[in-house]
Amino acid sequence: MLYSVNWNKMFLRVAGTIFVLLPLLLALFIFLWSPENTIYSFFAALAETSLVAGIIANEEDTQMHSLMTVMGLLVSLIVGTLFSWQHGFVHGIVNFLIYWWVWLSLYSAGIQISLKYIDQNKLFESLIIVVGSIATLSWYWFTFFF
Repeated sequence: MLYSVNWNKMFLRVAGTIFVLLPLLLALFIFLWSPENTIYSFFAALAETSLVAGIIANEEDTQMHSLMTVMGLLVSLIVGTLFSWQHGFVHGIVNFLIYWWVWLSLYSAGIQISLKYIDQNKLFESLIIVVGSIATLSWYWFTFFF
């Protein structure tokens, strides 16, 4: 019974589902438990666009990589600025760095999913990094929101 399951496809589906659901769950939790911070719920959901862009991008397309890095930088600056107005300058800088890390890790995970020949080790490394980055962002935001 266990041998009839294609574990490579199963792992790819599970990892892809986690990549998609984690930012959306973060956005949902912020929206439900802290409605006054709905703007951060929007930015948590916006991080999903970096995953989609990574899936669409070609691995050798350095122009797309540069564009997504700069877009992530600009979005992170906006989030950091909003956060620093509410919670102080130092917290805004930390928030900027964490959000940019989430943005780039989701983009990298999207690239790992879109490759023709998926290396399971690299995909698992991306999964660990994405879960860690979103967990760090969640922990950081939740200490201020709740």
